[in-house]
Amino acid sequence: MDIIKFDSGDFGLVSVPPWVKWYTLLTHYEMQMDKDLDLESELSVTDEVNRFISILKQDLKVELSIDNHTVYTPSSQDFFVKIGEVLTEKQKKWVHMSVKLGLSFYVPEISGVFISKTSLNHTAEGALALLHGQISKYNKTPILARSEFYQYVWLQVLYYFGSKLINPKRKADTLSDLSRQITESKRKKFSNDAQSLDNQIKASQFVISQKINEALFLSGIENKMHTGLADNPEIYLLSSALLGAMVGDKLYFVYRKGKIKLDKIFEYMVSPSSDWGKSYLEVIKLIEPYRDPFLSKKLKI
Repeated sequence: MDIIKFDSGDFGLVSVPPWVKWYTLLTHYEMQMDKDLDLESELSVTDEVNRFISILKQDLKVELSIDNHTVYTPSSQDFFVKIGEVLTEKQKKWVHMSVKLGLSFYVPEISGVFISKTSLNHTAEGALALLHGQISKYNKTPILARSEFYQYVWLQVLYYFGSKLINPKRKADTLSDLSRQITESKRKKFSNDAQSLDNQIKASQFVISQKINEALFLSGIENKMHTGLADNPEIYLLSSALLGAMVGDKLYFVYRKGKIKLDKIFEYMVSPSSDWGKSYLEVIKLIEPYRDPFLSKKLKI
């Protein structure tokens, strides 16, 4: 925890892990000192991913050697060539849609991770994605299908959880945030990107409906889960990212409170599921009895 002094006798309090401050400071200095520096070069991103993997291995007490992997970014010219050689058409559709939506993910068939944006959080997600891919039996890229929704959510839960281990100050959208965003997006519905805004609204509405449904199920009011998922792939992938982040955030909070043991987290990472919905529900039952860490990500913590 640091205290910094501004002009006019103003002070500020900085309380983040040292690697977060170093990453931000390093990027700032690099941009100031060398305007032409390529911060998106695959070599520099790979170095960051490897560094975060080392941190995650230490935090999760993983002793397995993580090697023989490749890091790809939007500037990687050979990424789509590589996946075109090994993935099915349905798998390639999932990859292309994930790239379009700015998601980071792991492709087991090429032992590669795609980092959609060279930011701290996306790089941390990519590090966990690689770690998860190497230590688990996760060996097949998902296909783009509504039936695979809970698999998408599960991966996003793990990726977000990993990014929180690197950057504890990261916060996911809450139900309050989603409600506000729906209202704000509706005011912009006549913009040039109206279709994208409409999909964001529908994804947010689905997540709110899903969380209400989960609460009814866990309270015994409903005897089974209902998932009124849209047919639009962009909507259900957006929904999975929002829901996965929300659950991953709370899983991290409950884990740091000591309510879930590290062995259980490791079990989630190592063991693939034959029923993703059942695995998701198991996590929800574990974390929902505890309060949410915050009401809105706009609030300071």
